[in-house]
Amino acid sequence: ADNKEFKKFEETRKVTASELQDLANKALAQGRLRVALDIIEELANMDKNNTQVLELKKALEQKLSARIAALMKRGNNFYKNGSIDDAKRDWEEVLRLDPNNKEAQNNVERAQRVLEKLLELKTEEET
Repeated sequence: ADNKEFKKFEETRKVTASELQDLANKALAQGRLRVALDIIEELANMDKNNTQVLELKKALEQKLSARIAALMKRGNNFYKNGSIDDAKRDWEEVLRLDPNNKEAQNNVERAQRVLEKLLELKTEEET
């Protein structure tokens, strides 16, 4: 009976893995890289020897890294050109993709300070 139950568990696990892979592919197609990576990491934990999943995870990490680098660069360019709101928006997107990104955290805080100072100066001008 134990062997039968184990086989049933294995079949269920495979269906779940297959469903997770479908979800990851959908998230990837929608450009939701962080969600896709989270799902792929879950798949990798379920089956540590699945080379297909490991390759997909590596490719996804590279895409995520490239997206973060592009957002950081664009945010920096916005900032240099005085588009502080746009810069802050890009850096906040980086934080959605990589919540522990210190550079993006610092940039968002700096942009917020600048925006507050600009608002303060504008308010002073009006009075």
